Amino acid sequence: HRRSVLCLLLFKDVLWSFDSSGLACIWDTKDWSFLGQIDTGCKLNCLKHPIAVEDDIWLASSNETMDQSVISIWNSKDLAATKPKWSSILNQKFVCALAKTDRYVWAAGEKLSIINIEDLTVVKDIDHPDISGYLCCSFTCGYIWCWGAKQILAWDPQTFVLTKELSEPHKVSFFVEINKEIWVGLENGTIHVISSLNLERKLSLSGHTSNVYHAAQIGNVAWVCSWDKTISAWNLTDYSLIYRMETKNKDAISWILPIWKEDLNSWDVITASWDRSLEIWHIPQKYNDVSTKSDDLNSVRYPMQK
Repeated sequence: HRRSVLCLLLFKDVLWSFDSSGLACIWDTKDWSFLGQIDTGCKLNCLKHPIAVEDDIWLASSNETMDQSVISIWNSKDLAATKPKWSSILNQKFVCALAKTDRYVWAAGEKLSIINIEDLTVVKDIDHPDISGYLCCSFTCGYIWCWGAKQILAWDPQTFVLTKELSEPHKVSFFVEINKEIWVGLENGTIHVISSLNLERKLSLSGHTSNVYHAAQIGNVAWVCSWDKTISAWNLTDYSLIYRMETKNKDAISWILPIWKEDLNSWDVITASWDRSLEIWHIPQKYNDVSTKSDDLNSVRYPMQK
């Protein structure tokens, strides 16, 4: 990668990795061979959530002056593409995340734009007076969740009605579903767990000294990555910290993506970093339990090579 790797997307046994220059690198997850790269032209420093819709990859980005936002759709089968198959300017600034439901794509920036997947029209724009800063969004546990600065909002994806509002003491940095619950990462390194049943905060976890950027479930364990270049592992039964693992990364770890390999009875866990690197952790099932020590994983970590 040319610059910091910000996010990963798994689509039909193919991994897409996106960096802040707009470069997408494409990898075959069967043997981790390099398939190609596409210069999307997007300034992905504002994009956190590319999505897959049928056979297409949807991206959102803003222009250099951040006064205009563009949605672009790329054919996932055309790895030599030099331009998207479709693009459109949205009536809002600084779109930084996309989320997909059955019929719609939600684009979040200074407001929410809801796009009909079938005819690619914007069916509704949603403003909210209590939102400050720019929004991100995710379709998690049956709701469209949006967060901006210290606020979290849950929208019904069918009626577009605001269902829940929560406030956080620090800026929200990630929002993912783990073990049928919602994990919210904050810039001070804290993780809040929200119940998917009543949408209320359940507990708080502390395992990092600075901003946490992403989390993922790997069997009965959750991994969380951070600005502090470490990965913490959490027991999903009692929420205890199993270990906090130092890595060789020279900058923040930005994303975690686990892939279960049925034929090998093991996990391949991909981590991305602002130091432009991607790494694969080959984790046999025997290592993926609460008795595992971080030292056990040192021998199963490999850099991805073009």
